[in-house]
Amino acid sequence: GNYNFAVAALSGSGKSVFVNELAFRYLGAGAKVWIVDVGRSYRNLCDLIDGEFIEFSDERKNTICLNPFSMIVDINNDMEMLLPLLAQMASPREPLDNYSYSALAAATKRVWDTKGKRATITDVYDLLKTGRLSDDAEHERDLARLATSLEPYTRYGVYASYFEGEANIQFHKNFVVLELEELKSKKDLQAVVMQLMMYRITQEMYFDRSRRKLVIIDEAWDLMGSGSSASFIEAGYRRARKYGGAFGTITQSVEDYYKNEATKAAIQNADWLFLLRQKPESIERLGKEGKLHVDEWMKRQLSSVTTEHGHYSEIFVHGPVGSGVGRLILDPFSMMLYSTRAEDFQAIKALKEQGASLVDAIDTLLAQRG
Repeated sequence: GNYNFAVAALSGSGKSVFVNELAFRYLGAGAKVWIVDVGRSYRNLCDLIDGEFIEFSDERKNTICLNPFSMIVDINNDMEMLLPLLAQMASPREPLDNYSYSALAAATKRVWDTKGKRATITDVYDLLKTGRLSDDAEHERDLARLATSLEPYTRYGVYASYFEGEANIQFHKNFVVLELEELKSKKDLQAVVMQLMMYRITQEMYFDRSRRKLVIIDEAWDLMGSGSSASFIEAGYRRARKYGGAFGTITQSVEDYYKNEATKAAIQNADWLFLLRQKPESIERLGKEGKLHVDEWMKRQLSSVTTEHGHYSEIFVHGPVGSGVGRLILDPFSMMLYSTRAEDFQAIKALKEQGASLVDAIDTLLAQRG
């Protein structure tokens, strides 16, 4: 099997605490960990261990370039992920038809052969805009339409700052958090950026196969988009396994994994399942989709999973070696560090703004609350 996993948990059942701890344990075992998040659930852990926190601002203030051509190592291998990524840009709502996909592939390869790593999405756009893939070919109107759909990601479009120039994102530290909160109102761009992050991370995995790597995507269904995302995610999962890596996704409900083809691909390619408190209808869904054999015993097991705030979270674990229920029990410092409850997060933030370190802020709060 593989080490990919899926986490589903109702709001307030402790999934952020569990995933923070999971990431911390992987780091302790010598792995490199990336987290793609919306909502700053991992900010405190990142600060504590001096990780790398990368925030995406809107296009007016953006300084991050994600030009995918700059990231290519081997065009023949990378086309498996590059093409679905460009297809997602061109058609964010539904997969491209066969003709458009083939045309996009041909244009991309021609641009790469001409410019290599200096190429941008604009070069693909300019070629398609001519209506011809070669000088002696007949003019085809569909190519110009395909170019128009790519325009937002070119130097003529609203997202030019993200894709013009040389990619400049570097992962210098062992723990990297990529925060997409500021892109939440731009769903199409958010899905493309998330996939570009997966692409860049798998490139990083390629350089060192001796080390374990983990990529966690929080609120997965909201980030993954539709269009050609499913084929991109399947390719990323396969590639990660070859390089000693794994992907983990997190949603609030099992139902979220069946909202589009991309999220289906994420759970279908994950051999490990972690379920915190769930609604009964979500448990039934797992059985219908064939991810679990849900008999009466399994229903009782899943229905018994509960969370006692401040004490423990129960987690149903299902994997290739079997399944069962365990309890996650943490020390008070870790629970406060990982907490995403508004009163805890704001209290820590307020003390830090007064000059306290993160450790001192948590110690102060724990003392105040006895």
